Amino acid sequence: MTCRHHNVVAVVPRPSGALAGLLAQVCTVVCTVVCTVVCTVVCTGALTIATPAVAAASDGAYGRLDGDFSLSLEAGISEALPGESLAARGRALYLQTAGIFVQYDDGLGADVQPLARSLVGGLEIRPLFLARFAEDLERGPPTLDLWLDSIGVGLGIYRSWHTDGSCSTPAEPRRCRDLGMELSTGFELPLLPQHDAPFLGLRVAMRWSLDEQSAALDSLAPTALATLSLGYRHLFDLHLTDAADRLPP
Repeated sequence: MTCRHHNVVAVVPRPSGALAGLLAQVCTVVCTVVCTVVCTVVCTGALTIATPAVAAASDGAYGRLDGDFSLSLEAGISEALPGESLAARGRALYLQTAGIFVQYDDGLGADVQPLARSLVGGLEIRPLFLARFAEDLERGPPTLDLWLDSIGVGLGIYRSWHTDGSCSTPAEPRRCRDLGMELSTGFELPLLPQHDAPFLGLRVAMRWSLDEQSAALDSLAPTALATLSLGYRHLFDLHLTDAADRLPP
């Protein structure tokens, strides 16, 4: 592109394709986060107005102390920056505080997606519930308490398989795979003012490759993965907390 003014010719560089793509990815992520936050605020306000009696009569646990083992299953969409995929996620928590998770993402064979599929598993910690409950800070509304207590941090190991077109060297099955560490955070927005209920989940993860020989990545810089999902959680009583207190039959 050239600009002419007083017989002076100036060359104005055009944005490169890589820069334009990066800007588009950033805009997509920002829009997703903003929409999620807005929906969270609207849904929280609506449920607060709809359930004032529940908030007043609740003990602050909202059914979370009726058992000691929580299991949740989720399905949604992941954005690998760039590249979309379908996601399935499972989580098991002890006393709503610590547990394990596993997530599988699949690009459904689309060659245009850099990420063909990935699998990650690890540990997750949610420190707010027991701390806030012990300090009598669970005062409602239920949606707000459940949302705050669902904020957690995860640490795991991932394995990913990339499409041949995304590899920086000619396609070799061994080199189009990657192995590394993942650090994540996220939360859940309950759709009902209780533990056993459907919820919307948002999870953001950063991944660091531990395979220097992998051709699936252009560099060893961390990559991001954002997942928006719909799930359901259920509480089970395995009597792990009072196993020693139970009398023999």
